[in-house]
Amino acid sequence: MYICDAAPIINPPETRIIPGALEGSNVDVMEEMINMITAQRSLQSAAQLLQMYDQLMSKSVNDIGRVV
Repeated sequence: MYICDAAPIINPPETRIIPGALEGSNVDVMEEMINMITAQRSLQSAAQLLQMYDQLMSKSVNDIGRVV
């Protein structure tokens, strides 16, 4: 077992407790919303690009089979 000989520190000197105060958020809601919309649009663009590539590959495979 561990036994501490020092007296416990209840409130360090740099700590302030303000009764009735609300803690503020450390996140900027508008900035995070903009980041989320940007990420969603990037994902949609990438999905569209993959779909177009898939259609192109499908068409090229089917057309090459008919020509030969």
